[in-house]
Amino acid sequence: MVEQYQNLIHGIVYKIAGHRLHRADIDDIVSAVNLRLLEPDGAKSLSAFDPTRGMELTTFIGMVAKSAAVDALRRLKHEVPIQEEPDEDGGAYYTPVSAEVDVLTSLIRREQADKVRQAISMLPEADQRFLEVLVSDTGDLEDYAAQLGVSVANLKVRKHRIIARLKKILSNMYRSGS
Repeated sequence: MVEQYQNLIHGIVYKIAGHRLHRADIDDIVSAVNLRLLEPDGAKSLSAFDPTRGMELTTFIGMVAKSAAVDALRRLKHEVPIQEEPDEDGGAYYTPVSAEVDVLTSLIRREQADKVRQAISMLPEADQRFLEVLVSDTGDLEDYAAQLGVSVANLKVRKHRIIARLKKILSNMYRSGS
């Protein structure tokens, strides 16, 4: 099963550490991720993955890969000198890491946004239009309340009720694994 996620694992490790480590070091990290995932009882193993907790398998594997890459960079941070030029075999620069590119955060946000869009599509059309007005650049509650002939307080109550419905829909989606 791990084989089908090799591109994801390698991509995340390379994105985080590829410009700082040799290809062999990247391959070592990818191997370490595979071992972590295949451990029988590890906290970062596939046996610990629980889809009912609202996380996709790709996100879980990505978190394990990110963790391994960051751990490797932290271990090397104090040992590896900064180089001005690539080494003789054309390998990557070695540089200590102060900030990392977080590919995994982007992946998680995209998955969450997809779930929220799916949940919004399950709301009545009037509630969907209301949310569009709220998030638009011209989403002024006073103007919208005047258009509808209701008070701003009424719109705020409506907003909170819609958000509560969205939370319930999302909770059900995560429980059902969809």
